[in-house]
Amino acid sequence: MQRRYNEFLAVNKALNERWPGCYIPAIPEKQFIGDKDEGFVEERRQLLERFIHECSKYQYIIESAEFQMFAKEGGEVTERFEKMPKQTPGQILEKFRLNFPKIQEESANEMAQYRDRINTFSQFLSKCQQANQQNRDSMQQSVKHQKQNSDDYKQLYTILMQYEASALEYFSENDMNSRVLTHPKAGDLNENLTTMVANFRNPFLEAAVWIKGEMLDIAGMLNAMKGRDLVMKRQLATEGRKRDD
Repeated sequence: MQRRYNEFLAVNKALNERWPGCYIPAIPEKQFIGDKDEGFVEERRQLLERFIHECSKYQYIIESAEFQMFAKEGGEVTERFEKMPKQTPGQILEKFRLNFPKIQEESANEMAQYRDRINTFSQFLSKCQQANQQNRDSMQQSVKHQKQNSDDYKQLYTILMQYEASALEYFSENDMNSRVLTHPKAGDLNENLTTMVANFRNPFLEAAVWIKGEMLDIAGMLNAMKGRDLVMKRQLATEGRKRDD
């Protein structure tokens, strides 16, 4: 089953909204300019595959109604996510109790300590994200330079072969044994060069994709922390209404 990027975007949004406070792997951001570029499309494909792989590590995700709809039901799923009934705070909390039975109620003092630790960790992740972005920007520049070097070498060999074909034909009276790059036994070097360049794996590109994957992991954790704050506010509001009643 094939899914479009917008469907990945839809399931990611649905999981974040319906599992607030839980870690949901992030997906690459929507891009409006350059989204047809071959390099961009390939990187996004790898990162979306990574998203599926990361989701498979968490039972509460792969067994969720949202992910099951995305993975098993055919056809367009975006509208079906939008039509899913909204959950009440009570339903969300009950779902959490069923999926995370080891979580126990803690004292107010312990909860305050957890909040401090989470806030500290969130600040640390934000700094890591900034450093990762700088590293990725630097790596993407290296990707461009490496690709340019590869193209330059191919162009150089092409020019040398053209020179040999024209110059040696004049100076050696077309003696094929005097040739090197265009010697018959060398085969079709130009075609081989084209194939070699096409199959070349740019190590800087792989590193740039890896860094982006790490950035998406951090984005998922930061989103979980934001969702947790939302759950806490809803829980307090629900408890307040119960006391009023």
